Amino acid sequence: MFLLLLALAAADPGRHVLLFVHDGLRPDTLHEALSSGRLPNHQRLLAGATEYTNARTVFPSVTLPANASLITGRYPAEHGIPGNHWFDAEANDEVDYMTPLSMACVYGFTLFEGSKCAGGLANSHLRVPTVYETLTAANLTSFVSFHPYWRGATRFRSPTILEALSFWDGKNIKYGVLDRRMMAHAIDLLESEGQPNLFTLYFAGTDGTAHEAGLVAEAGYLADVVDPLIGQFLDRLDAMRPEWRQDTKVILTSDHGRTDCDPTAQDLTLPERIRAVLATSGGSYRLIPNGPAVYIYLYEVTEEFRNSLAARLRQELNVAAVASTEGEMPAGFYSDRAPHLLVTLPEGQFYGGCHEVTGHGSNFDDDRKVPLHIVTPGDPAGIAADEISTTSVVRTILSWLGVAIKKASTNQQRHWSIVDC
Repeated sequence: MFLLLLALAAADPGRHVLLFVHDGLRPDTLHEALSSGRLPNHQRLLAGATEYTNARTVFPSVTLPANASLITGRYPAEHGIPGNHWFDAEANDEVDYMTPLSMACVYGFTLFEGSKCAGGLANSHLRVPTVYETLTAANLTSFVSFHPYWRGATRFRSPTILEALSFWDGKNIKYGVLDRRMMAHAIDLLESEGQPNLFTLYFAGTDGTAHEAGLVAEAGYLADVVDPLIGQFLDRLDAMRPEWRQDTKVILTSDHGRTDCDPTAQDLTLPERIRAVLATSGGSYRLIPNGPAVYIYLYEVTEEFRNSLAARLRQELNVAAVASTEGEMPAGFYSDRAPHLLVTLPEGQFYGGCHEVTGHGSNFDDDRKVPLHIVTPGDPAGIAADEISTTSVVRTILSWLGVAIKKASTNQQRHWSIVDC
């Protein structure tokens, strides 16, 4: 594992960060809801914030890779999570984090000692340190409530098995119940142990609601469920530490955006045509759909075969791109865990058509642009329009808490940008 070299002496235990992650929230949805006055507690939270209007997440713009980038400060090529669904060649096994059993495993539910679920499935795949491990090494504290990554945190709360059962009505996930339990755990941690140096609170329901019912429903969920919960947290923090705003940086962001799925714009013949090309290629393969992208892993991996197959796919399919080399793939994606061939679809198209009202995962702006609001004590409110990556959030946290990076790798220097110091 790549280890950071830290100047620990500068760490400031008297400073704090609140990190709010609203899964799958588009920046325009948040901006419109704030402007309309529907989010009084968000306005209260974000008073004096700088809004980064050109913030972008990584590719693929889906939950597990994008959240891994948020809490490691690295792109998928470095942190090792190439998708929600990918092929682990070392274990000769598919990894799919989004099945019910896998999600339980992500949260560390285990029925026996030594299970791969112990410590969290996605945690176990990370190849670089989390921000929580970095803070622990600096003798600083961190709490995490319901986020899929928590390795190294001082305290972590996930749903209990009984709670997880209560989120399911036999057909759909009850996202309001899920997020209310997340906040109940967060407030319990706050009351029992005080404010840590870093507190991460994760709202999963914004994404789930938008998948099921679209952007209008996501805005309504934000106003009706998430905003009151943030109010509860602020009320408790105000009562416990009236001075908290003097030493606490607030960061509100998302892991990815999303795109409406128009059924009339879908190419429903694409899965069959891709498989037809692969079936006549003369090689063995594993195909893993990822929404607006298709991962193709090859067993006979020679450069000549890979390039030949890529050329055939480009010629015979009406897709946005077929990438087979690092230079052709989105920045920060290519690695030994990435597919040998990456097929990306035209904007707004999804493999197999519209399975949900909205989706995400592409390299286009609607999927990659995210809200990013940062409140820094003593700084005035403002707008920052320069493009910035969500990988910079870790650097922002460490800078505020006084954990200085003494030496960075070439990749780290290339991918990390500093929001502020």
